[in-house]
Parts: sequence; structure tokens; C-alpha cells
Amino acid sequence: MTTTNNTTASSTATPSLFVVPNPAAPLSSFFNPEHTRSRIEAAGFDCGEDEVLVEVWATSDRSSNWSCHAFDKSRSNGYWTSYLPLSALEDIKEGDFLEAIDPTGETVMLRASQLNFRYRRAGTFEQALQLVTKHLS
Repeated sequence: MTTTNNTTASSTATPSLFVVPNPAAPLSSFFNPEHTRSRIEAAGFDCGEDEVLVEVWATSDRSSNWSCHAFDKSRSNGYWTSYLPLSALEDIKEGDFLEAIDPTGETVMLRASQLNFRYRRAGTFEQALQLVTKHLS
């Protein structure tokens, strides 16, 4: 995936991504790891067996929560992942962009935007990542 720290795009038109402040966990600890992995891979990210996952929320003008409110309710693949690999997020800072595949199969640039949404109390995107992974150190 491509990352950039171009911060000139409009935050209202750009899909956003923020961290849900729950502890990061290894894929192997999930109830259905293969289902979780398939959703992560459908979003355009590699996900190995030993991957640590971070709970995230993607939002845009099409859906307030891509993982819970489908883009197209008539399609079974209209939902997005609720988790992304820590390895894909660890260098992302507030305002940076992360390339992903949205629920319709389109490639999009998600803006790391922790301070503009729910859970802003966790700080910037990078501070929120630090918060959810501190137990791993």
C-alpha cells in the first residue's frame, strides 16, 4: 500500500480512517481469523498469520462506518474490514494518506484523521496507535 503525507485534500471529500482505542491483538486470537484476514486482504492489505491487528473505523460521505453500514446493501461484499495490520499503520501520522480498496472495489486514499472524529481523546493518529499497542512492548 502507498502512504503519503500530502495534507492538502479536503477532509470532507476525502474518506477518513481513525483508530478505535481498543487494545491491538494478534490475528490468531480472533474468533474467525480466516474471515478477518479475508476482509483485510479485500481492503488491499497483506495479513500474515502472526500479524497484530488494530481496530479502525473508515468513514466517508457514502457511509459513516464502512464496516457496519454497507455501501450497497444488495451486495454481500459491501462491507469493509474493522481491523488493519499494525505493520500497515505504524508509520502513518495524523493527516497522512493510506491507499486502500473501498467496499466497491475502488482504490481510494484514506486520510488518517483521529482528531476530527470519535475517539479524538486518544490524541493524534500516531498517539492512538501508541495507546492501543503499549501492552505489546
